Amino acid sequence: MCWYERVDVLAAPERTSWNYPAYGAEHLERLSFVRRARNLGFSLNQVRDLL
Repeated sequence: MCWYERVDVLAAPERTSWNYPAYGAEHLERLSFVRRARNLGFSLNQVRDLL
């Protein structure tokens, strides 16, 4: 489980047969949004509220 999953910003992805996370386009779009918001100075709590 990644940190963003633990802090409830990113939904847990499906797992491969080797138990690796299989992130899809929606995960990457959400992570990109989080990164942009954090770079603009939003706190993690504020980002979570925006999502």
